[in-house]
Amino acid sequence: MTDQVFDYRRLQEIKAASILAKQIEVIEGLLKSTYDAGGLETSLYYISGAKNDARRWASDPEFAKKIDEKLAARGHDSASIRAKAYSLCAAELQALDKAIADRELRRMGTLREIYRRDEFLARRLERTSQQIIDGEFSEAAE
Repeated sequence: MTDQVFDYRRLQEIKAASILAKQIEVIEGLLKSTYDAGGLETSLYYISGAKNDARRWASDPEFAKKIDEKLAARGHDSASIRAKAYSLCAAELQALDKAIADRELRRMGTLREIYRRDEFLARRLERTSQQIIDGEFSEAAE
């Protein structure tokens, strides 16, 4: 049971990291395409500045607000950025969702077999594993 729950959590973390990586990629592209300065400054920003800013966007909430405001002023709101990121990794997300569903089915099958043998133990395992999964979702919401 523990292995199944942690495998489920690992896949959820991979899914979240994949989405974030694609969001960073989208932000980088938008920063490159919306940079105002001209000449050498634009070239330097295009080469390294946009990538650094996009990575910082992912890790610094205050900086992220500034970037979000800048991009929103140019018609790129956070919903459109998320949508673009999801579309870039749709196949990967679909495969991860299938793997997550498979893990959940396996967990439920294991619980069903345990119920057949020891109902009290099965209830405790189900409650504990559900608390772990629910804890993951509450952490993600924060």
